[in-house]
Amino acid sequence: MKKPGWIAIAAIGTLGLLLTGQAIFHEGVRRMKQIPLTNLKLKPYAFGQFLVDLPEGVEMANWKQEYKGAGPIKVSEGITIGQFETIVKQRADELRVVPHQEGGTMLEQVDKLALPNCQQVLYWDSELSKLQLECNAYFLLGNRLFKINPMTDPDFKSKNEMRVANEDIFRSMRLRNPDEIPTVPGFCFDGAIITEDISGMKHHSELVMVDIAWKERPDVHFSFYAIGNGEMLDPPLLERLKDAGSDPGEKRLRSGNRTVGPFHGEENLTRVKEKNNTEGHLFLWESQGVPFDPYNPQIRFDMTTGDGPNGAENTSLSDKDALRLWDAIVSSIRLRPTTKSPSMSENGAHGKVPQDSNSTSKPNMPSVGNAPIKPRAPLGTTLTTNERCTQTGIWECAHRDNQGGPKREFHEHQTLPEAFLDTKRGLLGKLMGRPARILVDTTWTLVGYLDET
Repeated sequence: MKKPGWIAIAAIGTLGLLLTGQAIFHEGVRRMKQIPLTNLKLKPYAFGQFLVDLPEGVEMANWKQEYKGAGPIKVSEGITIGQFETIVKQRADELRVVPHQEGGTMLEQVDKLALPNCQQVLYWDSELSKLQLECNAYFLLGNRLFKINPMTDPDFKSKNEMRVANEDIFRSMRLRNPDEIPTVPGFCFDGAIITEDISGMKHHSELVMVDIAWKERPDVHFSFYAIGNGEMLDPPLLERLKDAGSDPGEKRLRSGNRTVGPFHGEENLTRVKEKNNTEGHLFLWESQGVPFDPYNPQIRFDMTTGDGPNGAENTSLSDKDALRLWDAIVSSIRLRPTTKSPSMSENGAHGKVPQDSNSTSKPNMPSVGNAPIKPRAPLGTTLTTNERCTQTGIWECAHRDNQGGPKREFHEHQTLPEAFLDTKRGLLGKLMGRPARILVDTTWTLVGYLDET
């Protein structure tokens, strides 16, 4: 039987009231999420050469690390000896079936190194020439497999020097728990430490980057980033942010210089409003560091709130509590104390570029010994993320808002990185599920040589 029209209208009205009530309820829950920060307990965690005090119960994810000339360090969990041997064999077999245009295949050789469960696979970096060898070196320590990716010239001396360097890095590795604070010098990264004292080294490059989640407050995230400087420093944080502009929904809570111990830096703290009318925080602190000082690199610490598992939501922290948490963490950033303390004044703490005492030449000048000088790559040469740098010099990123700096110094054979972007929350970052930051492939263009004044 056909229902009278007024019944249908009443049913629609009742449904509308129910839906409206439900929407108001969820809106209320969404807007009433703020929880006072009453009991803040922090503990130290180790990243690279540094310690940072963070809330108890945080979890680390998306580690990226590079060390010395070894290139990126990849870490795989739960690997058995049998799986390790299979991985090495499969890599060699992949290369063995790819022909090289100058004869033979892409595979050059497979070596067992002077440590248990340690092998390396050497292969040509190009199918067109045999000028450079690339290396995948593997080391199984416990149930963790470590892989490094250096490069070398193909002559016997260069290959032997790389082999010794690989063995030295692996020999100095030991496992560590995520919250372990070693008492010896070294570089702390994903599940391990390289126990090498670098206090006497003038030209040492390393990178560590990690995202940090807080289980107690799933909408609050942190990230720590440190990368060694070359001769050129990136523009300061506030200068880059000024060039990038700001969003209409941003409210600045604090901005300006902030020195943390010996690290001279800047901070920018904002509350941001999303398109769905939720509000969160985007806090940034960065120190430019000084040239060629492994103990005073470029350091960056970020904190975001309102990054929920399903996208943007209201922050669980008031402005007051967010600032309190931020100040406690950032003030704690420090070098990890070890049995050997670095002297930053020896390595350019005042911005001086160290050089060898018996040399008056500029860094990275071509040598003029018996060997012919290698021709320079022309200015304007372009390479993309994960390609090897072909010319030591200054490279410009296609993403001018790259938080790692629009121009960077790279050395030959170094792997070119992604662009590290602040997505301004609520735009692309919201779609990616992590509104504050993303890593994207980019193009790097050679714009200068290091020996030019």
